[in-house]
Amino acid sequence: MCSYGKKYFSENLTEDLSIEFLSERAYIGESNFYRTFKHELGVSPNDFIIEERLKIAESLLRNPRMSVKEAYLASSFNSFFYFCRIFKKKKNLSLIEFKEKSNIFG
Repeated sequence: MCSYGKKYFSENLTEDLSIEFLSERAYIGESNFYRTFKHELGVSPNDFIIEERLKIAESLLRNPRMSVKEAYLASSFNSFFYFCRIFKKKKNLSLIEFKEKSNIFG
């Protein structure tokens, strides 16, 4: 993906980045966008967005004054339940466990 594409993602992670919307922005069909994205970056657009949003949440959770709810809202997940579930799946720690560990060692 070109540097413009990566920059667009980085600057718009808080927006609703559906495949339909992104493919329209790129002026290509949805299946072609999905296939090109996955070929260029090795992950699907949805997985890329999730990983980037998790990076934001992880960074925010390292701040002892930042609550889990504030990190959830700032990282733009649509559902708190989904946020908790995907965080635990990807990080092998619950949000509270991660926050406690990062505040002890960070």
